[in-house]
Amino acid sequence: LGMQNGGWTVEWQGKMTPDFRILDHNNNGYIKFSEVTKYYQAIYGNKYNSGATEGLFKSMDMNSNGLVDKSEFNKHKTQSLYQPSGTTILEAIQAAVDNEGAVKYDPWANNLSKGSTIVAVIGEYPYAEGYGDSPTISLSSFDRAVLDKCYKSGNQLVVVILSGRPLIIEKHIDNWGGLIAAWLPGMAGEGIADVLFGDYNPTGKLSYTWPMDINQVPINVGALDYDPLFPFGYGLSY
Repeated sequence: LGMQNGGWTVEWQGKMTPDFRILDHNNNGYIKFSEVTKYYQAIYGNKYNSGATEGLFKSMDMNSNGLVDKSEFNKHKTQSLYQPSGTTILEAIQAAVDNEGAVKYDPWANNLSKGSTIVAVIGEYPYAEGYGDSPTISLSSFDRAVLDKCYKSGNQLVVVILSGRPLIIEKHIDNWGGLIAAWLPGMAGEGIADVLFGDYNPTGKLSYTWPMDINQVPINVGALDYDPLFPFGYGLSY
């Protein structure tokens, strides 16, 4: 489950239309404008721009009836000029699992099966310059809601964070069985899948300090009260 749109996911920067299944959270086969706005409000909070979303929806609503079905959505994606799509994390995980159908994509975490292992892909969505300014650098309300359902399921949970900076996760991390900070991973989701399945031993180390909470920002090695979530140079291997 999780982020499968472009921008700062494994697809190239520039594609900001999320997966149809994320927008159609009522699972009724079509999308309404209110569903699109609700989704982006959960991601961007008070920086949400309804005008930009309205333009996006109108470009998808080819029948001009206020509803977008899957065929319209797919036509919008193929007719829009995007960079090459690459391989999403979901596609890479599906390819890595021999048992076809064993990987279930559940972006709203509404149908979590008992005894499953959850890979939750969360983090920051595309932004530029001031649009990404945040006084909290916390997880979005969308991510927090999805994670809460994961916790309540009692399943093993591994989290992949896509972001351009450390996010405040201290209140969540004790619920995670594993964490991959994938940063801005480019177009090849196979790289993340290789780490998830143990086909590659991660060796990355933090090039800066990961703060415990927003009150520690800025935080640097050598500070008298240096007590971060992850120190400079931290990184685990198998």
